[in-house]
Amino acid sequence: MKTLKIEVEDSLIENIKELFPKSTDPVALNEWVRWLKGIERPTKISEQNIQRFISIYGEILPEEVPDMEVLYNEFNIPLGQARYITQAISYKQTGSFHVIALKDILKSVNEKIGNSEPISIIRIKKTSEKVLREIINELSYSDDSIPTPSVAKDLGKYVDYKLRTHDLQAIKDSVTRKLA
Repeated sequence: MKTLKIEVEDSLIENIKELFPKSTDPVALNEWVRWLKGIERPTKISEQNIQRFISIYGEILPEEVPDMEVLYNEFNIPLGQARYITQAISYKQTGSFHVIALKDILKSVNEKIGNSEPISIIRIKKTSEKVLREIINELSYSDDSIPTPSVAKDLGKYVDYKLRTHDLQAIKDSVTRKLA
């Protein structure tokens, strides 16, 4: 096997470690090799950015869903472009993002099951909100006493929802069926 040696500034390595503290995968190098081999050569900058973020989120941040605010605030992508990229990725990765949202909801509900209070507050990622609302709507078809979930607190990337504690098991069962 050949060895490829690349020299980069120390500050670049530190920036990468700051952005991706858990990563050991050289995503940029993989992209470069795919380009050289002709496997992947986007014709537009937007296509290239979409593919880059699919790689970053697929390989480095697999439990995260691309979020417009993160792309804008942490990657310095212009707001309009960040909105376009997240929308394009969501069309391409709908199934895997749905599973991530279900797992997020399940984790949060599991933490509160058994709570003795009548109302429980669960914290989920904002990217999981739509899925939670869909689950509650499905459950309300068979039990119209289930109230619409209400936001208790908006926390940037996360949101707290107020739910009746005795509805948590039904939510958990629904999520578990969807993940099966």
